[in-house]
Amino acid sequence: MKSKSIGNSAVNLCNVMQHQHSNLVGNVHGGEIMKMMDNTAGLVAYKHSHASRAVTARVSEIEFLQPIHIGNLVTSKGRLIYTGNSSMEIKVEVWVEDIRNNQPGTKAATAYFTMVALNNDGKPIKVPEIEIYNDEEQLLYQEGKQRYESRNRNK
Repeated sequence: MKSKSIGNSAVNLCNVMQHQHSNLVGNVHGGEIMKMMDNTAGLVAYKHSHASRAVTARVSEIEFLQPIHIGNLVTSKGRLIYTGNSSMEIKVEVWVEDIRNNQPGTKAATAYFTMVALNNDGKPIKVPEIEIYNDEEQLLYQEGKQRYESRNRNK
């Protein structure tokens, strides 16, 4: 199986937040942001593996860094940072822009998603390894590998 570059599977999803996305106090509901992040991670996993399905196995270290408001432009950015045999760790960052007031984008949330590639029978399948091209990718890969090994030690 041929390895692939991290850039081949990177995904950016954008959406303007509307009233149906709000919670009781008028901010965007955290669950809406988590759904957008999960969709981003799923697309990254599919683009990398081309599996019949890629399912969410774990979400870790999710952090909401600031509130998101109705009318904000939200961009969910996902990229693959580590692969196991059938699993893929994807870092997702959410950026928010106040487009009405021409404010620059700021980071609003981050999380790590573990996705597993499955065949048509729902069985895990091998995924391609990733190619590392720079120091940042190497650092993210090593951090992902440490999380992967730590989880497997604790099983």
